[in-house]
Amino acid sequence: MPDDAAAKPSTCAKLDDLLQEAVRLMEPSAKPLAVPTGFADLDTMLSGGFRPGELAYLASRPSAGKSSLAMQMAIAAAKTGCKVVFVSLEAEPATFTMRLLSLQSGVPMARMLSRQLTEDDWTAVLHACTDLGCTDFHIADRSSLTVEGIRACAMTTFGEAESERCIIFVDSLQFMQPSIVRRYDNRAAEVFELSRGLKALAMDLHMPVVVTCRLSRDIEKRSKADRTPKLSDLRESSSIEQDADVVMLLDRSMTEEEADSDDRPGLNEARLIVAKHRNGPIGSIMLSYETPGRFGDLFALPGSARLRFLHTDALFWEAAELVVAGHSAVPSAIQRKLSVGYSQACRIMDQLEQRGIVGPAKAHAPRDVLATEADLKTIRHTEAARVARNALARAGLTPKDLSALSE
Repeated sequence: MPDDAAAKPSTCAKLDDLLQEAVRLMEPSAKPLAVPTGFADLDTMLSGGFRPGELAYLASRPSAGKSSLAMQMAIAAAKTGCKVVFVSLEAEPATFTMRLLSLQSGVPMARMLSRQLTEDDWTAVLHACTDLGCTDFHIADRSSLTVEGIRACAMTTFGEAESERCIIFVDSLQFMQPSIVRRYDNRAAEVFELSRGLKALAMDLHMPVVVTCRLSRDIEKRSKADRTPKLSDLRESSSIEQDADVVMLLDRSMTEEEADSDDRPGLNEARLIVAKHRNGPIGSIMLSYETPGRFGDLFALPGSARLRFLHTDALFWEAAELVVAGHSAVPSAIQRKLSVGYSQACRIMDQLEQRGIVGPAKAHAPRDVLATEADLKTIRHTEAARVARNALARAGLTPKDLSALSE
């Protein structure tokens, strides 16, 4: 525990007072304490989201998207009025801000870095700037490498007054350093000190702290059908398991071959496993995964079976039919014809490109339309059949169950 926290005199609270406070918090009219994650199924599992004083870890294999997922959670929290401090130890503030804009606008990061933005891209980026600029979102740089550095940054940002609607994100644990310079026998000892300090930080400031971390590379040595992460795959897992209130493991197939294996998420899906939850249930939820690294909720069917018919939703196919019929292949046309938001129109256009229906974006010109009406029917039939087959297999269902679930 930090020295300043240890110096505070110990206090005891009368049980009767605590009981009254507990009952007050259970009343429907009580002010919500949890910070929402932005994902409906995850919020349900976590009883509303991340709660004050909780330490949560989000872990995955390298390049699986844990930073992007943490950033989406931070954006969702900020949009509900929460104060957010995001400690980014892996990227410069300017690069990190570009990633935020990419997630919010739907414009791929590669186009931003190469400065090849179309007119529609600029419109989406400016809309994203407006949306994010209205939030209470703060970015800390690498000067906050230690727990005490993060504490100082949070106290400066949030002020001395206790706030119940604040949250801290740290990306990532592997880049943090102990507050006290000393010789450690191994990295596990360092992580033990860091994890204990992060838990004390969450408790002292009475706000949730969400930390990203990496899974061990040993998971890559297992067979493709056996790469579902477990708590034991966490690096230095013992100290993380001990201190964490919530441990979330992000599982995503990295290749088509891996996605075709039994019990693996599809290429456009991700599984988020809540492997530890001190104050509630554990389990897993399915998320969608789309470029540029965006995650989203999947449609939930009765019996907790998760099925997702990717690219068969009405909006996607309506957009495909519009561009193939000769309408302009630009996001603004999709936005106008389907009455959707511009960011959503950009994502639909990127999905059309992924399926080979339109070509890449071009500056100041519509995309090329590559598919005919006959091609569209073939793509639709093939995609629906493949996704339905894989989704049913992962849910442990048979084709006969499909009609019953859709009733």
